Amino acid sequence: MAGRAVHLDTNDVSSQDAERIAAQLGATDTLTVGEVTVALSPRARAALGQVFGHLAAGSSVDVVPVTEWLTTSEAAAMLHVSRPTLVQMLESGLMPFDQPAGVHRKVSRAAVDAFIRERREQRRAALDELAKAENPALVDEFLDTR
Repeated sequence: MAGRAVHLDTNDVSSQDAERIAAQLGATDTLTVGEVTVALSPRARAALGQVFGHLAAGSSVDVVPVTEWLTTSEAAAMLHVSRPTLVQMLESGLMPFDQPAGVHRKVSRAAVDAFIRERREQRRAALDELAKAENPALVDEFLDTR
């Protein structure tokens, strides 16, 4: 993804300090730096906890900003599909995209997130329908061979 990644390791925060911070994040809804205290959402607390948990374990962490527009390669990676498959999805109208100057396609992060969310909801609805159709009175046709 575009943007500058920030690399953190134990030279930036000691393992002991990172462990202490991770433990405190798990026990509070706020974060205080100096005289400033801010409320943290559960997701923000979990994300910061993961960062400091990795640092506490001695691992390095890269923090990468999320850009508004993604290349087709970046969007394909997020969707776990190949770039040609993503291009076919875009051309068939499954997701909106922009093609400034008619050269490279760009996909908005919001469109990718919405596509992932919609597909998750469709799968959940299909599984709910399948569960409703299940008749527990029917016997499986599988034979026990042992």
